[in-house]
Amino acid sequence: MQLDPRKLMGLLIDSVMDDAAFASVPQQIAQFANTASSQIQFHYTNGAIAAASYGISDAIMERYNTYYWQHDVWACEYQRRGIDTIVASDSYVSASQFRETEIYNDLLRPEGNFTRCVGFVVNMDAGERMLFGAHRVASQGEFEPELVRQIGLLQAPMIHVVKARRRLEQQRGRLAERVIDSGLDAVVIADARSRVVYANGAARGLFASRSPFHLRSGQIASSDAQIARPLSCAIAAACTGRGGRDLRLAPPFERFRLAIDPLERAEGRLACVRIRDEAAWGAHCAACARLQYGFTAAETSLAQALLQGLTPSDYATERGVSLATVRTQLRSLFDKAGVSGQAELIRRLGRL
Repeated sequence: MQLDPRKLMGLLIDSVMDDAAFASVPQQIAQFANTASSQIQFHYTNGAIAAASYGISDAIMERYNTYYWQHDVWACEYQRRGIDTIVASDSYVSASQFRETEIYNDLLRPEGNFTRCVGFVVNMDAGERMLFGAHRVASQGEFEPELVRQIGLLQAPMIHVVKARRRLEQQRGRLAERVIDSGLDAVVIADARSRVVYANGAARGLFASRSPFHLRSGQIASSDAQIARPLSCAIAAACTGRGGRDLRLAPPFERFRLAIDPLERAEGRLACVRIRDEAAWGAHCAACARLQYGFTAAETSLAQALLQGLTPSDYATERGVSLATVRTQLRSLFDKAGVSGQAELIRRLGRL
């Protein structure tokens, strides 16, 4: 079985600020790895534990968190050996050895006879610790080396998700809306006074470039007078629960599109500001499509123009070619991408 990278990354991105998505990660991993259960845990320095699990009852999780995690021979052996990457438990603790332990006989045998694990323990900042484990019962056998390797590909994204969730909790409490910490779209979380709580890498790059957006005294602002006040008003409105708003800039910054939406949290509201540079986004998607579908240079140029909102007629005029030529190229795009129309083509390219 192979992982679906787009589905997985979409789920992990959602997991940064979407509790439901985070809770579903162990189930997705368990189904992929053919395990009876799976869990992700983050241990805070104050003793609190944030966890998501699948196939393990709440009562067992509570008992594990209050006592048994300190006597988990798998985790303790990983810690003793300084192992911080994905590894199968059989490498260091055999199934027969595990059956002699307290955690197995008191907790895991009655729960489901879990005898094998693949997982990792990572020490993080300020004494905090992250644990991940996927467990098999005796009848499911050992973990295949290739499967362990593929599960290992999840480690870095999972650590990133947990760190991002922790950072946001420290700053503004638990947020209930997604944020994209990678990719081309700039994502900013701001309060009602436009003070930035969180900015992803694309947003920080945008602030440092010659774009109309920048940070001023910790606030997101715009040097474009036509957008500055609508932006601050839209953020304030989103923070008070009055809904979201889309904004577009006038020339020479018309390539930027903004979406401002509310984010609920326990103590109040924040706003999520998403900024897309449509020129960069279109070029990226078109370049990916060229690699995936074998578009020619001319077809890639047309695909990019369509993604940026141009019509075939507009594109023909801009490029100084006949509309018939553009339509021929468009039909070739449909054939190579396996779609039947322009709208479907744009949707498919936009997902690359």
